Amino acid sequence: MLEFKSVGKSFGGINIFENLNFQLKKGEWVGLTGGNGTGKSTLINIATGFQLPDEGKVNLGNVSLLGLKPWQIARLGVKRNFQSVRLSESLILRDQFFVPDKKIFDNLEMIQASGIKGFLNRFPSECPLPILRKMEVLRALLHSPSILFLDEPSAGFSQEELHEFSQFLITYVPSSISLVIVEHRTELMQLVCTKSWGLFLNEPLRIM
Repeated sequence: MLEFKSVGKSFGGINIFENLNFQLKKGEWVGLTGGNGTGKSTLINIATGFQLPDEGKVNLGNVSLLGLKPWQIARLGVKRNFQSVRLSESLILRDQFFVPDKKIFDNLEMIQASGIKGFLNRFPSECPLPILRKMEVLRALLHSPSILFLDEPSAGFSQEELHEFSQFLITYVPSSISLVIVEHRTELMQLVCTKSWGLFLNEPLRIM
């Protein structure tokens, strides 16, 4: 279980979090929504080691995540994407899974059936955005995460692409993984998540 205990964070004197308490249990699929500046991406950044809170505790089970590097947290099974796609422009998609060939072979059916088969020999600049977003998710899944954070994964999608991406997540993300989706567009969360929460500046996390 991932747990935020009395977490506080401010930027330039503006409180983003104040006494934030949040629990993510195994297998929960949670959506976080709220306006700009309400701390959605900050929550992900703290959980994955890219930012430190000003106060409070962040634990994964009995392990404190505070002070750990992002790569150390990733090795503990906490994976994420970013609002902007982060794939190497100099490598074709096939070479960006960064796992042993056997791992790719064992999951070849999933990779091919997900819709990216025809793009594996292309560079990111040659691929449409939904394919790149799928690639990010598949790459994370091949590392067997326990928690996966997706930060605005459907930004820039058409309505049809959003629905297709939701089915991709439902089909290929194992139910044992805890999934957190941060979105402005609530459609994806409504299609995928079992819980949705509103994050409001200086107020507790609220279920919606």
